[in-house]
Amino acid sequence: VIKQFAAMFPDEVKGMIFIDPAINEQKLQLTLPDGVWEQRENLINLKRPKVGAAREAEIAAMNRNCAIADDITILPGVPVVLFSSTKSDTTLPGCVEALTIKMQTHELWISNMKNSKRIGIEEYPQDILANKSSVIIDGIKAMLE
Repeated sequence: VIKQFAAMFPDEVKGMIFIDPAINEQKLQLTLPDGVWEQRENLINLKRPKVGAAREAEIAAMNRNCAIADDITILPGVPVVLFSSTKSDTTLPGCVEALTIKMQTHELWISNMKNSKRIGIEEYPQDILANKSSVIIDGIKAMLE
């Protein structure tokens, strides 16, 4: 969504902060061996709250947004900081492939953005804001300076 806004309204954007952006899960599904995607989805569904159609619509929208974001390569030349979790949930099948795709995606995004940097955070994605908020705040302050 941030990349879409910046591409559509470049004069309104002074900087961008990404906190461990999601990946297009369809990319992951295509790279996993037969049966691994199903195992992964089954385990994720056991962990996810049961909220039904709304959650499924949210996941579909996330994948669409990620695919659109991957295709956006022309952005304003503003400062960009992308924080990436460098850990993955090792209890999930395909965790190595998921982390690889995420790192490749984040590096691709940064390579298409001038005045940008990626900061790796050794924390699980869901724990970044809770456990590493000071790192993110420092990154934001550095950008503002």
